[in-house]
Amino acid sequence: MKKLTILTIIFLIIFFAAIALATIFYSQPHNTTPDSLSSTIAARVILDNQEFNLEIAQTFKEKQQGLMYRNSLPRNQGMLFLYNYESPKSFWMKNTLIPLDLIFLNSSNYIVDIKENFQPCTKNPCETYSSEPAQNIIEINAGLSNELGLEIGDVISLNYNNS
Repeated sequence: MKKLTILTIIFLIIFFAAIALATIFYSQPHNTTPDSLSSTIAARVILDNQEFNLEIAQTFKEKQQGLMYRNSLPRNQGMLFLYNYESPKSFWMKNTLIPLDLIFLNSSNYIVDIKENFQPCTKNPCETYSSEPAQNIIEINAGLSNELGLEIGDVISLNYNNS
């Protein structure tokens, strides 16, 4: 009887461990992320009199995911990374499939740095890019910051619901 109880306990431990591992695996991002942004657009920004719809990355997990696994990004869409304070920021392009421009903003929404044409990471470890002290970052398709004539010192009209 004691042997049967021990076997039952071992079976239950293995069973629940398998469920936990399956849950972790299926909750991780896969290459099936849609190419367009989520149906809820959380921010709008005006860049050179053109409106862009931005998905907000506010939590640690959202910031870590960023635009990973996207095969394309519509011209007038992007991502806004929100932080609580100004400091130098670092980014990399791990699992990012499309080239991007990064626009770094201070707390008054002035552009303090622009990193153009970040390319997808092709080797390990991925290159890390650092910025001037900034509070928030906008990611858009590569080449657009130049095409729009954006420059350091420009002020950006940014509207978002910071909930």
